[in-house]
Amino acid sequence: RDCQFSFAGLKNSATRHILERESTLNLAPDALLPDYEAFCACFLKGVTRHMLHRTQRAIEYCERRNLFGNGDAQRSLVISGGVACNDVIFNALSRMAEQFGYGTYRPPKKLCTDNGTMIAWNGVEKLLAADTAEVTKNYETVDISGKCPIGESLIDDVQGAHLACKWAKVDIFPAKEDPSSS
Repeated sequence: RDCQFSFAGLKNSATRHILERESTLNLAPDALLPDYEAFCACFLKGVTRHMLHRTQRAIEYCERRNLFGNGDAQRSLVISGGVACNDVIFNALSRMAEQFGYGTYRPPKKLCTDNGTMIAWNGVEKLLAADTAEVTKNYETVDISGKCPIGESLIDDVQGAHLACKWAKVDIFPAKEDPSSS
């Protein structure tokens, strides 16, 4: 209920499924599961649904708190990082956002890289925001933290809001239209 993404449960379920199937089918640990395509599609669907719910909750929270300001401005959702390269996830988020009147955008795929780039940029912003004269000369004094937020954290407030969302209906794997039927 706090909009944070956690894939630990999905990862554990996937690992248990793989180990169970390997054991049942007496497969070597590096062998492909016979139904790996279905397994991967189900895993992608689970990840996508998780992202849809967290993103929708964030949108609804921001709207209820009027955090976007002017209601007349174009409403946009930017999807970035490595996940933006996945067309299934991007298209599903786009269909959800459309139901709330948002346009969706992503950088070109070649710029949707690993989160390391975003983490490094966070570090640059933090250094620029502080008096960096000493820090940049003596890197041993830089405090390294596993969590390095930019701005104010709203996690507790979002969780405390107890938002009950009516989840948007999104077909994660829509049927492709037959071009000859047009």
